[in-house]
Amino acid sequence: MFNRILPIINWLVVCIFVVSALGGSTPQPDVEVDLFSDYTRGIRFEFLGWVADASWIKFQQAALGIPYYIERADRKEIVVRYLRQMEQVLQAEWELSQIYTNPEISDPKSSSEELRMRLNVLYEEQDQLTPFVESVLEEQISVVLAIYQFTLAYE
Repeated sequence: MFNRILPIINWLVVCIFVVSALGGSTPQPDVEVDLFSDYTRGIRFEFLGWVADASWIKFQQAALGIPYYIERADRKEIVVRYLRQMEQVLQAEWELSQIYTNPEISDPKSSSEELRMRLNVLYEEQDQLTPFVESVLEEQISVVLAIYQFTLAYE
């Protein structure tokens, strides 16, 4: 009888040892994850909010048929204007990073105040252009895909 119980006790001791040894190597969720989430709390990407906003904008554009009311030359001008706007934004962001990384500037926040205000204006203008540019590019890409027969044919 003792010969039958001994292997069971051995097996239980080994299982308890393995469980206790592996249990200590698991990450504690309230330690490591919370450290990262504290730093990323303000810059997290909220996918569901983005999808809801993008869907609403697309619904408004589809209801109005925006790309079809804009003349062909104006469509090109909108896209070119947006790309120039993007170039200005990138240039201003680079200048801002140069101010903040320059060790000779003691107060980068006050030194960059005018630049940050200009950057905010550029961001606002870019936000106003973005829906138009997206719909123009979507329409142009759809036309090109249809020309080269990359679209699905429903019969």
